[in-house]
Formats: sequence, structure tokens, C-alpha cells
Amino acid sequence: MEPMDLSFRIALSLAEGLAAGFSSIYIFNRIPARWLCDYGVEPEPGMWGERLPKRPWAWILPLGFSAASFLLLRQSASYQLAAMAALLLLFMIAYADQRYGIIPDQLAAALAVTAVGFLPDRPETLPLLLGSLLGGGSALAAAVVGRLLFRREAMGFGDVKLLSALGLVTGFQGLGSAVGPGIAALLIDNGSYVRINQASALACLAGIAVFLFIIQRTRHLASPLAHGDVATGL
Repeated sequence: MEPMDLSFRIALSLAEGLAAGFSSIYIFNRIPARWLCDYGVEPEPGMWGERLPKRPWAWILPLGFSAASFLLLRQSASYQLAAMAALLLLFMIAYADQRYGIIPDQLAAALAVTAVGFLPDRPETLPLLLGSLLGGGSALAAAVVGRLLFRREAMGFGDVKLLSALGLVTGFQGLGSAVGPGIAALLIDNGSYVRINQASALACLAGIAVFLFIIQRTRHLASPLAHGDVATGL
């Protein structure tokens, strides 16, 4: 990569990370309050207005998204945009569940849509479909096991939809880092989540899974063999 091209890519990645960080605050504070409630339940007065405070998030999020953007420096434009959108949505999902105890269906559906942006770099659709089935199926199995073990709901259907959408983004190769710890988390304190919201923990683990998948993909595409730059001797 030429020095001028590298400088441009670094500046673009920085701008992309800052934009994602600040826009996540703007978007989350303006999504309909009904998205943060169960169906048929009216929003409470405190659910309107500023939900995600600028302090400290106006500092944390731009820095975090900028770091993620630098990891994507060598990726195509479509891959970068899709990955940043997925991370933005995962953060909003985790925060919504942390604060309101719900995973908005609209955000989970938007997460699934971001999988389209990865297709130019990952044309094989079978691993993505298998990842979606694995994610949703494992969450559903965990819900059944949790009910059998603890005699109460251990995982909601929102978790099933979230992990199904995540599997569509990462494929089955990148999903294992979220599914295993997520199911193991059900065993914390005999299923009693002290200071841990069950779906929020899964959403955060899902974010880690996406980061791990991005790093793995970055290293793969950066290798000379992946680009066909190995000397052939001709």
C-alpha cells in the first residue's frame, strides 16, 4: 500500500469511527420509545428524551469505534461499513437490554441486514445460514435447558433472534466465541443473575465475537497467500 493511500485510509478510518461513535448516541436517543417496550405496553415517561447520556459515552464510543475501524483498515469499503454498522447495532442492543431489559426486534432485524454488506468479500452463503441456525438454535436450546434446571425462564425469545442475526453476520465459524460463554453464563449463581442481565451479557459477548471474527478476517485478507501475491517463479 502506497504511503499516500495508507494516510488516506487511516484518515478515513478515523472519520468513520468518530462518525459511528457520535451517531450511536444520536440514533439511540431518537429511536421510538415503543421499541424499548414489550408489545402492547405503553412507554413510561422516563423512556423519552435522553436515554444515552453524552457523558461519558461521547468520549468512550468514538474512541472505541475508531479502534475498531483501524482493525478494518485493509478491508473493502462494503466490509468496513457493514462491520461498523453491526458493531453499532450490537452496542445499542446491549445498552437497551442493560437499561430497559429488552432486545428490540427492529435492531436485531437491522443487524441481520448488515450481513448483506459482507457478501462481496464472503460470497459463500451456506456458512452464514448455518451460523444463523446455530445461533438461534443454541439460544433456544439454552432456554429449554434453563427452564428444566431452574424451573423458570432463563432466556427470552429476544436472545434467540439476536443470536440468529449474529450468526448470519459472522457465519458459524465466528459464532462459537459467543455461543459457548453465553450458554455457560446460565449457570452463574444457579441461574440467578446478580448484577447481570442475561440478554445483555449475551449481547456483549456477541460484540466480542464480531470483533474476533473481524480480526481473524483481517489477518486472512492481509496475508500474501490470500491475495495471490506469492511468487510463482514465472
